[in-house]
Amino acid sequence: MTVYSKGFTLIELMIVIAVIGILASIAVPTYSSYVNQAKFGEIILSSEPAKTAIELCLQKTNDISECDTNIELKPHGFNEARATTQNLVQSIVISSSGITSILISVTPINATSIGSNILPAHDYILVGSVGYRGTDAYVESWSKSLASGCIDVGYC
Repeated sequence: MTVYSKGFTLIELMIVIAVIGILASIAVPTYSSYVNQAKFGEIILSSEPAKTAIELCLQKTNDISECDTNIELKPHGFNEARATTQNLVQSIVISSSGITSILISVTPINATSIGSNILPAHDYILVGSVGYRGTDAYVESWSKSLASGCIDVGYC
């Protein structure tokens, strides 16, 4: 008489469960990191209206001191109230650092209440390098500041 085995042994099932557990322990943190990076994209994107307004202001005025606050940029299309209506943005502040650079600092809200690890300390600071051709001022390039809190956690 021949006995046929039907099903899996306990050891086989335990091995499968262990493999699934190991894969999950690697996949879940990686997935949550990618989710936070994707959510942080909203914060990075919220700096675009400020960049555009600064560039327009410099083209019209040729004076960085007239383009380095949120109020001065309002006639050039920047509206902080509209820019901060994004879910994760708490504030956007524009300031200048001398006559050669302008800063855009975007501060996120504390997003732990919506299931994210993004905190206000993970700010995004963008530095615009201002160049001059004769009396004409313009933004040569935009770069992330090393003082940005989002760099340490890998969001930006």
